[in-house]
Amino acid sequence: GAQTVVLTGTGFTSPQSLVTVKIDGIDCVVQSSTGTSITCITGYRPAIVPDALGMVVWIAGVGEAALQCSPYMYIDPWSSPLTWRDGLPPVDGDLVVLPKGRNVLLDIDTPKLLYLLIEGTLIVDDTQDVELHSTYIFVRGGTLQAGTEAAPHQHTFRITLYGDRYTTPHFPIYGAKNL
Repeated sequence: GAQTVVLTGTGFTSPQSLVTVKIDGIDCVVQSSTGTSITCITGYRPAIVPDALGMVVWIAGVGEAALQCSPYMYIDPWSSPLTWRDGLPPVDGDLVVLPKGRNVLLDIDTPKLLYLLIEGTLIVDDTQDVELHSTYIFVRGGTLQAGTEAAPHQHTFRITLYGDRYTTPHFPIYGAKNL
């Protein structure tokens, strides 16, 4: 929350009191509005929102605006203590679960995790090289994203899987390491 979002387009209106913006169902408090732009400040979003609702712009007396823009996503950086329960980031050997509705930006190298389960979204930062270290990585209904077709990842993203057949616990079907 507390991020400034500027929407540009046509057919908006003023005064700002006629405009409502919601992102994932959370108010984005409109600071200003003209015929071509809306500026708002995002509200606080709980860490987990089961269903992303997208962005809705409502103009009193007109209705919902048709939006053709890149989606806005609330996302928490891996490096921030606020991303993790009790402010404690993962350490070597941890089991990490990103539940559905949780969006995390991988902006630092991870410790050597035992298990990473991605049911939400993990997006790899493209402003620097980043490494993901784990024995097991499962993407179950979630997203692990390093760039897109329209905007390919420009830095190095390395995944290192650890484990051997003698000392690593074996998961049935998956073996001693898995992606």
